[in-house]
Amino acid sequence: MRLSFDMPSLHIPFFQLLSRCTPDSADWRATTAGLVTIRLADRRVSGRRPTWRELRRVRSAIKDVDRDSPLYPALVDLFSAVGSVWRLRRQRVIDALSLYAAQLQTQTEWALAVDVYETLLAQLELPGDDAIAAEAYDRGGEALRALGRFDEAAQSFREGQALALRRGDVVNELRMRIAEASVASRRGRVREARAIIDETIGAAERAGLPHVRALALAAL
Repeated sequence: MRLSFDMPSLHIPFFQLLSRCTPDSADWRATTAGLVTIRLADRRVSGRRPTWRELRRVRSAIKDVDRDSPLYPALVDLFSAVGSVWRLRRQRVIDALSLYAAQLQTQTEWALAVDVYETLLAQLELPGDDAIAAEAYDRGGEALRALGRFDEAAQSFREGQALALRRGDVVNELRMRIAEASVASRRGRVREARAIIDETIGAAERAGLPHVRALALAAL
């Protein structure tokens, strides 16, 4: 995942999932609502004001989502953040995108979560949003790892490490090094994973972080 993009996302994972869903099923309705809402978010953050017809279409799609779906409140929140013809509140949009991505991840919709984290990262500004970006790279890396996209996962964890290091956040820097080691392990690169873990254990000991050391030992 990258922090900026030359072109807006086409949100291909949403279309791919829709192609596998039974029309008008609960998954189909939730994915459709997610797609039209995230595309509305794209248009709004690019400076374009939506028409009332666009807003009604997105609101209707969200209303069709099952009320007991964990995604429903996240979609309502995202629509509340972007579904206005008036000026956006940037932090509210960022918070809503973060919530929606996290809920997708909770539902193991890994590809959709990655897509939304990428959308979130495209809205962030550095250095002001370093903490949010680091978390997005971390959680996005977890989703990429679950998808077996190991090169991208490792790169995402490294991006998060760099941001954490710049902020002086040693705990999260080391925690993402452990995550990077897990990617190497999943790929069968045991010696590489062990080297990363050994370095992390040493760094945790020097920093006086026994809980991080314990996490590293548990990853062996």
